[in-house]
Amino acid sequence: MGHPVFNAAGDLVEFVGTSIDMTERKRAEAALRASEERWRAVFEKAMVGIVTLGLDGRFATANASYQRITGYTEDELRNLTVLDITHEEDRDLVQLLPANPMEARSAPVHEFEKRYRRRDGQVVWAYVSSFVVPATETTPAFVAAIVVDITDRKRTEEALQQAQADLARVNRVMLLGEMTASIAHEINQPIAAVITNANAGLRWLGARPANLEEVHQALGRIVRDGNHAGAVIHRIRGLARKQLPARRDRSDLNEAIREAVALTQTEVQRHEVNLQMRLSADLPLVPGDRVQLQQVIINLVMNAVEGDGRAGLQPP
Repeated sequence: MGHPVFNAAGDLVEFVGTSIDMTERKRAEAALRASEERWRAVFEKAMVGIVTLGLDGRFATANASYQRITGYTEDELRNLTVLDITHEEDRDLVQLLPANPMEARSAPVHEFEKRYRRRDGQVVWAYVSSFVVPATETTPAFVAAIVVDITDRKRTEEALQQAQADLARVNRVMLLGEMTASIAHEINQPIAAVITNANAGLRWLGARPANLEEVHQALGRIVRDGNHAGAVIHRIRGLARKQLPARRDRSDLNEAIREAVALTQTEVQRHEVNLQMRLSADLPLVPGDRVQLQQVIINLVMNAVEGDGRAGLQPP
């Protein structure tokens, strides 16, 4: 920057000017451009979704991976909020950060798994990590989020859980097959008692005169033994039933143990093993899957019986 100096005759005498060294500023501008280009390359090429949003939850930018995850273009996303594309059941998980910039400055990083409702209606699972980028003199605060598609992992986990549940059911059925003799014995006992009491009742009715008191007692025993047979069948059905997910009922542990041990009596007797139970009388009700608990107890008893009295079973 400068100007010429002329004499009275109009001749150019000198040129007066000043110069400013802009090297550092140019270097800073070049470094800033390079930084922006590197960030843009990371943003566009990243295999994970990267988005920026206003503190009101409206989209500002979305890279190609995020567009692929959600099925929306960046222009379409700018007309939506993050809640608009979140699965209905997971909207409570989305924590919108405070609108006050001072509060946003200290907001924590939020990490959670949630489901997106894609543009085509399909559901995708994602792991989301979101955080606030504080405001500067020229840029307001905004939210940035990194989103990883975990749909395949979730499907694998669900398939594994299903396989484990199916295997548990097969194990229960196989266990019942191995315990057919015990089950038959448990059912035959009350049925035989019902028949015996029914015959006794008929005899007392045929007496002259009929002994109605004995008939009444015989009928009471029939009801008792019938209920016992029903309880046995109920326990067997419970062990064979496919229960997914596991139940969390509050159960009496002593009662669950007695029912499970009752199904093993024939095998215990056949192996000439003396099974002794020492149960506390003041145990509280505990939450859990009663059928799975009983399956564990039966497995322990049967392993002990076949293992010559280990795990608390003592030969006579």
